[in-house]
Amino acid sequence: MTPGRYIWHTQDSDTPVTVIRTLGKGSDGRTYVQIEGTSTGIPADELTKAPEPRGYSLRDWIRSTLRL
Repeated sequence: MTPGRYIWHTQDSDTPVTVIRTLGKGSDGRTYVQIEGTSTGIPADELTKAPEPRGYSLRDWIRSTLRL
């Protein structure tokens, strides 16, 4: 898994995270990764790539500011 922005899907919520590195396979056979802010590994199969942020053009800004 490549470092970057992902969504961590848990039973209770979907949380945006930043993957720093792959830690390897655990005793359960799952691959674990390290995310920003913790050294604890989380299962890579619970992550999906986060969508790329949408660009916001000057035209969009003007239209929203002027409420057109």
